[in-house]
Amino acid sequence: MKAVIDLLPLALYLGAYIVADLYVATAALIAAIALQVVYTRIKFGKVGKLLWVNFAAAAILGGLALTWSDPRYLVARATAIYWIIGATLVLVYWISGRNLLRVALQAHFEAPDAVWKRHLYAYAAFFAVLGAGNIVLGYTVSEAMWVAFDTIGALVLIGLFMAVQFMRMRRHDRDRPTA
Repeated sequence: MKAVIDLLPLALYLGAYIVADLYVATAALIAAIALQVVYTRIKFGKVGKLLWVNFAAAAILGGLALTWSDPRYLVARATAIYWIIGATLVLVYWISGRNLLRVALQAHFEAPDAVWKRHLYAYAAFFAVLGAGNIVLGYTVSEAMWVAFDTIGALVLIGLFMAVQFMRMRRHDRDRPTA
C-alpha cells in the first residue's frame, strides 16, 4: 500500500499530462504531493525528510513553472531531488561518519565498512548522473519524451540500479546460509 501512495503523485502527473498539458500535470503533482504529506502525517504521525524535499521542490519549482509558464523549472525540480539525495548521502557521511545506506540496510546485510562505503559512493554517483541526465534530456528531447523519462524512465533506472546493488550486496545477506 505504501508503494501505491508513494507512486500516486507521479501517476497523477503522467495522467494529467496525457489528458491535458504540462502545467495541469504540474498543478496535479503539487496537489498530490501536498495530499501525500497530509495523509502520511495523519497515518504515521510524521513526514519523512525525503517527502518534505519532494514537496518543497514540487511546490517551489513547480510553482515557478506555473507562474512563468516555463518548463525549465520542472527539469530543475527532478534534478534538484536527485542531487539532494546524492549530496545528502555523501555529506552526512563526511560530516558525521554515518553511512545512511548502512543505517537503512544493515538489518539485511552484514558487510565490511569498505563495502558499505563503496555502495554509498555508488548511490551518490548514480543520483548525480541521473540528475545530469535529466538536465540533458530536459533540454534536448521533446517535452513528451522528457515527461516519459521523468515519470517512467527515471523510476526504471532507479529500480535497475537498486537491483544491481542488491545483487552485489546479496553475498553479505544475513539470512544466506554459509558454506
